[in-house]
Formats: sequence, structure tokens, C-alpha cells
Amino acid sequence: MRSARDFDEQKNNSKRNKSLIDQPFRQMPRARAVSQDSGVGNRASWDEKEGSRQGSSAGGASSSLAFLKPLFTSETKAIVWGMQTRAVQSMLDFDFVCRRKEPSVAAMVYPFTGDHKQKFYWGHGEVFISVYKSMDDAMKKHPTADVMVNFASLRSAYDSTVEAMNYPQIRTIAIIAEGIPENSTRKLNKLAASKNVAIIGPATVGGIKPGCLKIGNTGGMMDNILHSKLYRPGR
Repeated sequence: MRSARDFDEQKNNSKRNKSLIDQPFRQMPRARAVSQDSGVGNRASWDEKEGSRQGSSAGGASSSLAFLKPLFTSETKAIVWGMQTRAVQSMLDFDFVCRRKEPSVAAMVYPFTGDHKQKFYWGHGEVFISVYKSMDDAMKKHPTADVMVNFASLRSAYDSTVEAMNYPQIRTIAIIAEGIPENSTRKLNKLAASKNVAIIGPATVGGIKPGCLKIGNTGGMMDNILHSKLYRPGR
């Protein structure tokens, strides 16, 4: 049996709780006062700073939009540095089974010989690809090429890559060479970032995008590519 004292305590507790509920919520204090001179919290000053920030970044907007484009398409053209005829033929075989209209290799650069034409197979036919002694000549005569596949050795891979980045048309560089010092690689990555150039490598076997482009000897022999259906683009 509950006593009268227990009923009184219960009534007092319910009244105390009700009074707490009826009290209005206390307003939280402001975090800190902001000086009007600092510009923080000042809407006009904020708009002014935001406008200047947008104006300063407008110049780099066009260059940053380059990364919004896909690196490789069915129209991508590449310039190959080095006399790597086997790798180039592998790229052309991939292009042919992908039903590209033209070979992906626009030209080759090999500074140890004169300008000439190199013969390759295109399906059951033949094509001739220009080989230039100077990279400058290759870039000027093939302005649509935006990929550089660099087969230079570790002794000249750094210099040839830096030279390629001097041409704004180049958007992607694949560096095949192994053994490039880490410090040199860091310098290449920093320079490439400043020029919005994508670097694949160093010490890479290349890359492949089904239906578009194959870099170097990626994917192995052609029968393996056909069996794996790597030439068919995804849907």
C-alpha cells in the first residue's frame, strides 16, 4: 500500500517537471563577435572576395576543362618516341580490330636517323608512318596528336618528356622506361600538373581503352586481346 506521503512526492515531481517544460528555450550565445574590418561575416566584403576569386580562376578554367575530356577516344592520335616497330605494329593491329578509320599512330620520333617513312601492316594492307629526327617537326606536322608514347631509355626519358610537355597539344604522356630516379619523377609530375598533362608511368607497360587506343604492348599478343574481348567498348 502506498502512503499519503508517496502521493505527495509524486505530485510535487510532476509539477517540477511541468515547470521545466514550460520554460522557454534559452538562446545560444553567439560564437564570437566578428570585426567588420576583417570582412568575415560582412556580406558585401564576402561577395567582393568571391567575385575576385572567380575572376582569377576564370583564366585557368579553360585549361582545367581539358581534364573533363576523356583521355582517349576513337579519334585519338599518338606520337611514338623511339624506333619500337613491334609495339607500333601491335597498336595498329588493335586499331584495325577496333574498326578505327585511321591508325592511332600519327608519327614516330627517332633522333638517331634521318626523316623517312616506315612501313606497317594495316589489316591485309599496308600503311606508311612518318619518322622524324626532330620532335618539333613531328608536332608541327601532326597538330592533332595529343598523346606521346615515350619509349626512350632511362638516360633520355626525362629530357624527352620535358621537351614533349613544351607543346600545348600534348595532353597525355606514357613513359615506358624503368629506372628513372625518384627525384626526376617528382619533377616530371610537378611540371605535368602545372601544364595539365596526364602522366602514365614511369615504368609502365602502357594502357588500353577498348574500342579506342592501346599504348605499346599492353594486353599481350593479339590472340589474347581477341579472346578477352578487350577491343570491344563497354555499353
